[in-house]
Amino acid sequence: MKTIMMVTHSSNLTGGGESDFLVLLKHLRKNNHIVSVYPTGPSSEIIKSFSDESIEIPDRIFPFTYFNIKDYLLYIYYSIKKALLLIPYLNNVRNKIDICFVNSSVCLAEIVILILLRIPYIISIKEMTDPFWVRFIIYKLINKSAKKVIVVSKTLKLQFIEINKDAKPVVIRSAIDEKLFKSLKLELTENQTRKTDEFLIINIASITKNKNQIFLINSIKKCKALRKIKIVFIGSVVDKQYYELLLNTIKEIEASNIEFVFVGELSKSEIIRYLFVSDCVVITSKREGMPVVLAEALFMEKPIITTNVGMVQEFIVNGTNGFIIDEGNTDLFASIIDKLATDDAFLQSFKYKLNDTYSSGFSCEYYLSKHEECLLN
Repeated sequence: MKTIMMVTHSSNLTGGGESDFLVLLKHLRKNNHIVSVYPTGPSSEIIKSFSDESIEIPDRIFPFTYFNIKDYLLYIYYSIKKALLLIPYLNNVRNKIDICFVNSSVCLAEIVILILLRIPYIISIKEMTDPFWVRFIIYKLINKSAKKVIVVSKTLKLQFIEINKDAKPVVIRSAIDEKLFKSLKLELTENQTRKTDEFLIINIASITKNKNQIFLINSIKKCKALRKIKIVFIGSVVDKQYYELLLNTIKEIEASNIEFVFVGELSKSEIIRYLFVSDCVVITSKREGMPVVLAEALFMEKPIITTNVGMVQEFIVNGTNGFIIDEGNTDLFASIIDKLATDDAFLQSFKYKLNDTYSSGFSCEYYLSKHEECLLN
């Protein structure tokens, strides 16, 4: 039995990286001794329950989407708070740790501490870091210090190799908990009736500028379909000022057949239930490594409308198994929604293509076996 330390960037309920981590954590716990490092959050107790030893630290990730002095200084402050907890804890357990898995490159403070304490680690890069010079520094540090680098898309692999010419990162796409999805999908198919009087769109992402929900709202207000359209936003409010902007924009929409609902963070089971009754899944992000909701929507056979982020082009063929839209093209977005909402044959034509796309590109078994191979070898 090996001792594996598992470090995660977030303990939120909603999020692709969080889902990845929990699936892997539960799998590794079966045959290994697990030491977990996790930030405060709604799923802290879940992570703790699947760990033999654990420590909870302040919740603050590296600001990876833009350059902002204030946010960087705030991150340094939280990093000091993390270090005061982590360093003495890791000093006590580091001699028995065989390998550490870091769930995201935004765990920068944790990575630096691992390097200082000479704890070997493997990292999974899930996000695109901007600006370039910040990405350059982080990727150089990771390439020099990590035992192995995992990336979730070919796009991220190319970015990493652009900075580290000799690097050989391993592409392992994110996975969903297929057993949970299958069991709930079967249960819902047998017991739940979907509404037919409304067209339900869901967006699963934290409420922040990077997730770009304003694009969805500005597009929907241009829809001409007479059928009722309901948009459900699933995710925690990270940026309150941006959330107020969304609410104010919604107030300006006069159409009586359009409804917007913010439900906050939900458990994975609740998200699956929303996916089941939805008609369409929308991804509006400005940048992503791999949006896990893409895999979830494909598995649940839901048409996807997405901005051109991360690895979507690796799977979505425009107009065949989904739609890729340039950010800002609200007219095209609205026309696609109108077509899906009014042409049921067109909507149903996506079903089998989506299932085939998932089967050819994603596998939870492969995800787990490849991570286990990287960690245990």
